Amino acid sequence: MVKNLAEHKTGAHSESIRLENVSRVYTTDGTVLAALKDITLSIKKGDKVAIMGRSGSGKSTLLHLLGCLDRPTHGELWIDGVKTSRMSVEALAKLRRERIGFVFQSFHLIPTLDALHNVAMPMMLDGVPKEKRLKRAEELLRSLGLGERLDHFPNQLSGGEKQRVAIARALANEPTIILADEPTGNLDSKAGEEVLDLFENLHDKSGKTVIIVTHERYVAETCHRTIHLKDGMLDDKEKIKGRG
Repeated sequence: MVKNLAEHKTGAHSESIRLENVSRVYTTDGTVLAALKDITLSIKKGDKVAIMGRSGSGKSTLLHLLGCLDRPTHGELWIDGVKTSRMSVEALAKLRRERIGFVFQSFHLIPTLDALHNVAMPMMLDGVPKEKRLKRAEELLRSLGLGERLDHFPNQLSGGEKQRVAIARALANEPTIILADEPTGNLDSKAGEEVLDLFENLHDKSGKTVIIVTHERYVAETCHRTIHLKDGMLDDKEKIKGRG
């Protein structure tokens, strides 16, 4: 049975994410690779944060940990005050479905489903009745300017439209945290700017915590805070923009 998430509650109430001395070590054929090394980091609720670093710096590993797709080898991770280290696989999956929405560079849409049913899929997995999930999926797609694309399949959509569908899907279960992995990486400059505007509007209107992994400086400049990784460690050149 999945335990109540409240049983794992701890940490500061104003924090969306907290890592304490987190490391992630992989062992392959006797070779040990430390992808992340002793990361201590706090992200406040409602922050919009960019994570930057060269290829191999640990960005993707950190994103997988933040999204509870992987667990730290050492250290502790809290999501919305919930300590994740001792959670069962079932409880961790429940937390991930309820608290976290994912947007990927390659969209990861299901090719045999139209836009409406791609967005409805996470709600189906969470047991939401069909009529209710389809209504919410339609509302989300219309709010993102895709009201005329509800019955279109991924191969009938442009790159920018695919990413809008992916954003709508990420919002389906009303998560508190949105994690985006290079969300403009497969888009032309115009579509990329439109997607960034969507993230900006989403953040401003909903107050959700938004974390974007990127190697593009112009993407990072749309965020309040930029965290730099180098060789699996936090770099010392973190930047925080004034909020007025």
